[in-house]
Amino acid sequence: MKEYYRNLIRTTVGLGAMAALVFGLVACGDSDTSAPQVIQVEVTRVVTEEVVVEKEVPVEIEKEVVVEKEVVVEVEKVVEKEKVVEKIVKVTVVRDKIIKEQVTKLVAVTVAPEEGTTADEGIYGGKLLITGQASIKTLDPDFSAAYVTAATANQHVFEQLFAWNQKMEPTPGAVQSWNVDTTAQKWTLTIREGMKFHDGTDVTIDDVIASYERIMASGAGYNAGITKRLLVEGGMKKQDNLTMTIELSEPFNFIPTGLSIPFRGSVTVKPKRIVDMFPTGKEDMGHDNVVGSGPYRVKDWFVGDRIVLERFPDYNSRSEPASYMAGAKLAFMDELHWLEIPNEETKIAGLKTGEWDFMDSVGLDFVSDLEKTDNVNIGWYKPGHYSNSPFNHAVAPTDNKLVRQAILAAVDAEAIMSSLGPPSTWNLCGQVFICNAVWNSDSAIELYNQGDTERAKALLAEAGYNGEPVHIKNPTDYGTITPIGPVLKSQLEAAGINVEMPAQDWAGIISIIMTPNGWNMFTNWNTHRSIFSPAFHSYTSGKGLSSYDSPIMQGLHARFIQETDQAVMQEIVDDMQATMYDELPWVPFGQFYMPSPYRDYVKNFPEIYLGAPNFNNVWIEK
Repeated sequence: MKEYYRNLIRTTVGLGAMAALVFGLVACGDSDTSAPQVIQVEVTRVVTEEVVVEKEVPVEIEKEVVVEKEVVVEVEKVVEKEKVVEKIVKVTVVRDKIIKEQVTKLVAVTVAPEEGTTADEGIYGGKLLITGQASIKTLDPDFSAAYVTAATANQHVFEQLFAWNQKMEPTPGAVQSWNVDTTAQKWTLTIREGMKFHDGTDVTIDDVIASYERIMASGAGYNAGITKRLLVEGGMKKQDNLTMTIELSEPFNFIPTGLSIPFRGSVTVKPKRIVDMFPTGKEDMGHDNVVGSGPYRVKDWFVGDRIVLERFPDYNSRSEPASYMAGAKLAFMDELHWLEIPNEETKIAGLKTGEWDFMDSVGLDFVSDLEKTDNVNIGWYKPGHYSNSPFNHAVAPTDNKLVRQAILAAVDAEAIMSSLGPPSTWNLCGQVFICNAVWNSDSAIELYNQGDTERAKALLAEAGYNGEPVHIKNPTDYGTITPIGPVLKSQLEAAGINVEMPAQDWAGIISIIMTPNGWNMFTNWNTHRSIFSPAFHSYTSGKGLSSYDSPIMQGLHARFIQETDQAVMQEIVDDMQATMYDELPWVPFGQFYMPSPYRDYVKNFPEIYLGAPNFNNVWIEK
């Protein structure tokens, strides 16, 4: 798996030598086509196979490739039969350092299409019945950080400005073309013409700006949090009905990367008239106002039973072959039904009989049985999820760092992970930026998986803890979270902590944890993409849900996103991990791989998927 990330970084290098940051950037320019094309691109960087640099940086040079500003993927496609472009950048090697002379120039590049689904390959019609991971409280992706909201809304109802392809590279979504100046402080985005909302109105740049401002106002992290922090006053401006500029106070090379993440913190485009009614993103816009421009629209919502999406006939799809969330999004199904079936055994029984077609995750204990079941396939989310429990820093007693450290000391992570399923489906992992990834560190790792009740008691005494209740929110209806609660509760009680853990479903818990009151901890997991990069980690780039406000972490993050020396970046990562184990926005448990079983007549769903299952480009053959 580590080699997977290394290969990913080698092919997704961004501006400013941030080679090992999150996913890299894509090239500027139009790309809405499925046939080979010649485009004009402005090149202002040189990239070796390993590193892009803007100043003297030690590198290991393997070969030289000329690319656009932000990614080498498109160039790799064209090196098959012809010389791609003339050299326009001079590179001088002096004592193992590269000194570059920057030149800006338009050059012609032939872009070959990727392989993927086309409209001729699928079968239109029918209903796809999906059992969701948990109850869906809201489809407002700015208001809620719930996975079930993003899995339904971000990927099917709304359109994002950029989107991940199957290689986790950011590619154009609602954006048609974009550019950045040589300082990486002024970005220009132009959206596609002809997009329509589900209410029939045209999508304009006014809607995009309003949507961008709403997610920044919501307090979300990732791209929204960073952009909000760096945006100069009046820095988001309309240029015409399809074009906007973003002006920042400091260089930020990862706008496309941040805008491609399909979860809270990215921009999901909504009508300005609706945004104006709920401008902060801290109030749910409600069922009647879920209006996007994606391939499916809301048809019915029977609260507590199901959400029904129907094909949006006026959806303006991109024409490139589909690749995860990028390229063409073809709504082959007439309808998508998300069913709320709280009991895991009931879900499995219904899948086996064909009562429904797809389970968005299943408890790891059921994998062995389902692998032996006829007519059932299993898709796997890898690199995986990270089990953890965030702390509320705003409410006693977890506002006391010593209490948080005592809870960390009491946790036996192996016992907690064992509650999820067999060892083949999980591994112990104390890395802040997930195991087998790029930015691993040994810093403070000895504080992970202590299982030391006596040390926990000593820390509680030092904290002056006097039996105040610790309110833990643990859902009763979430197969990959529910088993954790009872084990965690017993471990904390053994250390002398008074734990209150009432029975609640996930939808009810989500409504509570979105505010700083009424809870101290909640059982949870993060997808790998939300935590494996120091640039976009939930707790390095923002407060997450912990009210975690750390000047130390903010300073480290600011240094990291501007640094170009990888040795220095690793030192910053070490300091980040040590800070998280000291200040504790969460308790880490471990890493697991989520399986999603489905009937074999569901076609074009990948064996390995990158996050929430994507039902665009999926069809049924019965």
